[in-house]
Amino acid sequence: MFLCQPLLEVLAGRGIEDIDAFLKEPTWNDLPDTFSIPSMEKATARVLRGIRGGERITIFGDYDCDGVLGAHILRSVLSALGAPARTFLPHRDDGYGLSPSMVHRFSCTGTDLLITVDNGINARGAVRLAHRLGIDVVVIDHHRIQEQAETTAVWSDAFCGAGLAAMFTWALALKAGWNDTKVERLLSGCSQYAAIASIADCVPLLNGTRTLARLGLGELSRSRHRGLQELLKMACTDPSQPDSRRGLRGRSAYQRRRQNGSRR
Repeated sequence: MFLCQPLLEVLAGRGIEDIDAFLKEPTWNDLPDTFSIPSMEKATARVLRGIRGGERITIFGDYDCDGVLGAHILRSVLSALGAPARTFLPHRDDGYGLSPSMVHRFSCTGTDLLITVDNGINARGAVRLAHRLGIDVVVIDHHRIQEQAETTAVWSDAFCGAGLAAMFTWALALKAGWNDTKVERLLSGCSQYAAIASIADCVPLLNGTRTLARLGLGELSRSRHRGLQELLKMACTDPSQPDSRRGLRGRSAYQRRRQNGSRR
């Protein structure tokens, strides 16, 4: 690679030694081993056991972009595996994270297995209550651990919640015995949402998150999903080449329309 000296110095200052590998187009093989994430093996085995046993599964997300998309990613793979999981997204008025009142609600409506995404790692009291009420809990979270809940937790601060959900679905598909083509199709779909969430949640675009975001943005540019196409038109200066820096003009245009009273 022939790069100018200032750029080389910036890359070196960020601890990037293999510049060619950093700049080349990534592939799915460049993602880290999903089973290297702590408790991934145990968590996926528990969820698969719940699916095969016909357990009533509830996904509990968050009200922000990361939590909403993380819940969507999980619901998609569980549906593909034949599990009609219910999804609950709290309102901001409900407060952040898993609370005892939420646990009581899930208990009353019937839940055997609760999967949290983008929250739950510090919900020690709520998780303890869930266990007392006969609800098993799997946590998928990336927030700083303060008072860790005593349950199976897929935790890493290297990804956002949706990014971890994407890695979890990958592990779940592998454990379910999906072939390479089906797994790659799954990753192509969920990586789009993981990329949006990674950028919206301001997670550092480094290592696995950077690879997942780059792959997801590439898939996003080819998406045939009408909602995503409209989102790209609104948020990107060039919908055919979405990246982490091109949303400013789109947001400004949206704000101008709002100020002018447009409902479009």
